[in-house]
Amino acid sequence: MSEISEYTDQERRAAPRTRALKKGVIAFKDRYCSTECMIRNESDGGALLMVSQNQVIPNTFELKVYPDRDFRIAEAIWRTPDAMGIRYVEPRVAAPTAPSQWDGADRRVPQNRRQDDRRN
Repeated sequence: MSEISEYTDQERRAAPRTRALKKGVIAFKDRYCSTECMIRNESDGGALLMVSQNQVIPNTFELKVYPDRDFRIAEAIWRTPDAMGIRYVEPRVAAPTAPSQWDGADRRVPQNRRQDDRRN
């Protein structure tokens, strides 16, 4: 019995998880099907998702965690009826940032259009 308790006390994750409470979207079948989830803890390598009806979610799917912009490919490691442990298949890729087009000048209304001109 001591062997079981020693095994469960060991941390098997590569990176420590931090507590979280974030909204997420699970997408599969080329993003044709999706369902919402809650992220309860996360790390760079994986996360704990609270999701209902996870039996319809395939083992590999795309996950979007708000406020991030991009989907990440993930795979299910373990499941219970209302939760799922996942690991990310691909590392996080930083979204490219476009250089600012603002030159510091005030925005002005073109001379050929008045402020109160409203088109319906």
